Amino acid sequence: MTLLAFAVAVTLFGGAVGMAELVSRYRDAPTRAIASLPAGLYIALNAAASLAAFGLIQVFDFRFGVTGADAGAKLLWVQALVASFGAMAAFRSSLFTVRVGDQDVGVGPQGLLQIILDAADRGVDRERAAGRAAEVATAMKDLSFQRAYIALPTLCLELMQNLPQDQQAALGDEIRKLKDAPMDEATKALVLGLKLMNVVGHPVLAAAITSAGPKIRRAAALEPLSKPVELVVGERRQLLAQATDAAGAHLPAGVMNWAGGAADVAEITTEGLVTAVAPGSAYATAAVDGLIAQVEILVNARRAQGQILAMDTASSTPAAPAPLPVEPPRKAPAATG
Repeated sequence: MTLLAFAVAVTLFGGAVGMAELVSRYRDAPTRAIASLPAGLYIALNAAASLAAFGLIQVFDFRFGVTGADAGAKLLWVQALVASFGAMAAFRSSLFTVRVGDQDVGVGPQGLLQIILDAADRGVDRERAAGRAAEVATAMKDLSFQRAYIALPTLCLELMQNLPQDQQAALGDEIRKLKDAPMDEATKALVLGLKLMNVVGHPVLAAAITSAGPKIRRAAALEPLSKPVELVVGERRQLLAQATDAAGAHLPAGVMNWAGGAADVAEITTEGLVTAVAPGSAYATAAVDGLIAQVEILVNARRAQGQILAMDTASSTPAAPAPLPVEPPRKAPAATG
């Protein structure tokens, strides 16, 4: 190989290093990370650094211990490798460190490189913002955050076999914070989709959503399965309501919450288990994905034999039983002479 060929190889190596750094920062769409002008400048700067290092080695005739008349190609290989790796190391070093607030800031080639890298990041983000917004809106359409925030990330991470554990842990921390964030459920679903896209990419996210199917879809309608519910004092029953998505498909009721407004008549758990306490009427409310459905609960008293007693609606106490008829006494027969 000629000196020119080695110079081209060193230049390409430097550019490849810069390209690899950019690609590693955008795992969801690595090929699009190098399309912006700042990204091109960052790649060109790395390539120029390697070429400049190789040129300096040639000018000062650094041989790195390789001598002899037949050194030729061997010397060029050593010089090319030293220039390539040396330039990368030198270009990412700091001449000295300055304390700014609570942080140590390096001053030198690394600082310049970081400025350009930050500009490349912003350029790539601006170019991809509109496309990413459209992708996540389509992917997360009609999805329930409450149904998806555990199932969907778990499925995505299982599809990605080689994702490092530290990245998985970091994603889990971000999703836990998102769950408690003060924002509406629809926005949380979009943010969840973006966080997953950043780690696994849009194709994996779309595949996971397709696999999960209706288990993570948002309810579009909610209807109780029985109304009203009639109970006797002391009886317990599980309340049921059916949620359906926009296509009319039945959804699991795993995250449905129940509540009641008259605990002195009927006690209702958040899972929908109702216990009749005292005669009267109450309402139970089922809620899921912002939808609510009400069920009327009628509680009656009962005799020991299970017969329902008449109710005094004013006092809610059993009415007194009607008096039994009394037969008049019979007269003794008159005596005969």
